[in-house]
Amino acid sequence: MTARTRSVPLNPKTSPISIRLMTSESNKRLAKNTLFMYSRMIVSMFIALFTSRIVLQQLGETDFGVYNVVAGLIVVFSFVSGSFASASSRFISYAIGEGNSDSIKTIFSSLLFVNIGLSALVIILAETIGLWYVINVLNYPSELSTTVMIIYQISIITTVFGILAIPFTSMIIGHEKMDVYAYLSIFDAIAKFAIAISLLYFDNKLVSYAIMQCLIALCLLAIYSFYCFNNGFLPSFSIKPNFSKVKEILTFCSWSLYGGACNIASTQGVNLLLNFVYGVILNTAYGLTMQVQNAIRSYSLGFQIALNPQLIKTYSSGDMEGHRALIFRSVRYSFFLVLIVACPIYFNVEGLLNLWLGQYPTQTISFIKWMVLATIVNAMANPFGVSVEASGKIGKMTFIAYTILLLSLPFSWIFLKLINNPAIPFIALFVAQIISMLTRLFFAKKVALFQLSSLMKSAILPCLWVGITSFGACCLIRHYMTGNSITILVLSVIIGIIIPAVLSFGLGMKAHERQWVKNIVLNRLHLK
Repeated sequence: MTARTRSVPLNPKTSPISIRLMTSESNKRLAKNTLFMYSRMIVSMFIALFTSRIVLQQLGETDFGVYNVVAGLIVVFSFVSGSFASASSRFISYAIGEGNSDSIKTIFSSLLFVNIGLSALVIILAETIGLWYVINVLNYPSELSTTVMIIYQISIITTVFGILAIPFTSMIIGHEKMDVYAYLSIFDAIAKFAIAISLLYFDNKLVSYAIMQCLIALCLLAIYSFYCFNNGFLPSFSIKPNFSKVKEILTFCSWSLYGGACNIASTQGVNLLLNFVYGVILNTAYGLTMQVQNAIRSYSLGFQIALNPQLIKTYSSGDMEGHRALIFRSVRYSFFLVLIVACPIYFNVEGLLNLWLGQYPTQTISFIKWMVLATIVNAMANPFGVSVEASGKIGKMTFIAYTILLLSLPFSWIFLKLINNPAIPFIALFVAQIISMLTRLFFAKKVALFQLSSLMKSAILPCLWVGITSFGACCLIRHYMTGNSITILVLSVIIGIIIPAVLSFGLGMKAHERQWVKNIVLNRLHLK
């Protein structure tokens, strides 16, 4: 029994014939955009690693932990930012896939209107519930009370600037201008590195750091908006919304907000839980773990951000065969790309932390290992979620999948009472990510109408085979490579990268995909 074809009227500009003609061009654009995203990721990651080391040295463990927990508290209330970003990208990409310029302008105006309202919501939540938590619950040295209040208020402004930039970044991503997105991300990383260096010249380093982070967010908002207007993405628009679209957006956002709230509670909630139980030093360990997680996720998200517009456009144009193929490919490639960096980090985390930071809370090691495993699972789950988002029918999936993530927090609290192990919340999050992925898979199957046997053959089994073989080989090699010298560490990391990369290419890719990669490499080297 084969999967049925979704009954969607095709836009004249995206008829079956034109879809086939666009396939080659879409693949080239995807490869080009992926290259930009990974160039961005590599540069940004290395800059971020040096930046984190300098910031930790300049602020010290206590101030660094204070900034992470205070700024992290604002992230709890800015879950609307990530949720709205997802909604913005979905609606804009869907409209572009339909090929209707009037619809694009209408949706952008409606999104901007909702965006302003969401910014106001963040301010209200932060200045009421958040402020109460800072004053009455948050654990920090009493001599830093005034400083904490200042950086808290600055962090609110920084978050609002980030939210206001979302419709413009979504417009850039929807038009698949990944080069612009990559350049501005690199600018962001360089600016933050400059901030870290400049901390040498300030007395109140914590407040100065918060102010300069705020200025970067303002600059990015100005640049993103200028680019959209200057390049004709928005030749004319107003903030007068189409209220039927606003209602549709708010319905979508309400579920996306719920998912974002659960996701933030399951991650940043761990930060607050660790602070409540163990104090500010473990917030430093958590902050370092999150930086490593963000570096790893960027490998997968670089490809996913480049692919998401095509996933949504294939759905809106009715090309369900292409949509299913993109889901399977995205699951595999996201997994392979994360695995290539996860293996060397997982098996060399202590040596890498010593080389990177020198001094750090010892719990950082176990935190990072469990977070690496959770990040691998989440990378595989993302394409299923995007497929359901493309349909707009995200209610049931969001409620079930993200409630599961939320439940990891109370379970963490219970087990921390029974077992005095700070890594418990990360273990619970890993288990919850597995269950959440299976939930998103179930709903994506109903939307994209694929068979589980096809998914297993095309995506899951190659991922399992490559993953198990890579982890087994890396574990065996690290067992025999004893010692703590930099030479052994570098060699172990290189081997940890090569093994999953070779296995992904040789065992995880299909024959035509391997040939496609070979052609790209040969063309780049001018050998073909």
